[in-house]
Amino acid sequence: MFGECFGGHGDQTGLRDQLSKALEDLEPPDLFFTAHNHIYARSLPLDRDGRPVTSGTGGVRYFVTGGGGGPLYAIKKKDPRFPKASNVYHFVYLRLTADSAFFWTIDAGGKVRDSGCFDKGSNVDRPLATTFSYADSLPLRCGAPGGGS
Repeated sequence: MFGECFGGHGDQTGLRDQLSKALEDLEPPDLFFTAHNHIYARSLPLDRDGRPVTSGTGGVRYFVTGGGGGPLYAIKKKDPRFPKASNVYHFVYLRLTADSAFFWTIDAGGKVRDSGCFDKGSNVDRPLATTFSYADSLPLRCGAPGGGS
């Protein structure tokens, strides 16, 4: 999925094919976490062929969160499938409700490097208001007041 743009490990077409077959008759997950590449990257919702989808349902967001301590990889070039990518030590703080996912990527110095939310099943990503903190009470849905705009 990730190509050589991030350095480190390239596309894992065999794994992609195995996952596609295993998930063939199931509703796709909304998000997928991996840590094999030592970087942070977040994809747009992607269809089964790895193409961005920004409306409707069925896309999967991929989070690459491998910045926990090993040597970081260089990001060789931008990939249009990934609106956020950086080579920083970090962790991803994720809060889930029955209908929405809220995420914050926080670097080793405590700075929020990326944040957003999306509703279950939706291919629409929303940024979080800059005043909305990971410690605040969550709205019931991503698009509700206080959540994504």
